[in-house]
Amino acid sequence: MRTELAGVRHLGGGVLPAPLEVVERLLVGVGEPCVRYRSYDDGPEQVDRQARRYW
Repeated sequence: MRTELAGVRHLGGGVLPAPLEVVERLLVGVGEPCVRYRSYDDGPEQVDRQARRYW
């Protein structure tokens, strides 16, 4: 049996939003259109730079 999600909403906030920003967007009810970002293979330096913020 599969679980089906209802009321799916894209919160936005970029590729790697700050954890507190995700919580705030969820609680406030912010929703943005779904954005398809480039693959890691297209620009690894951007993903790496954003990931380093959480170290």
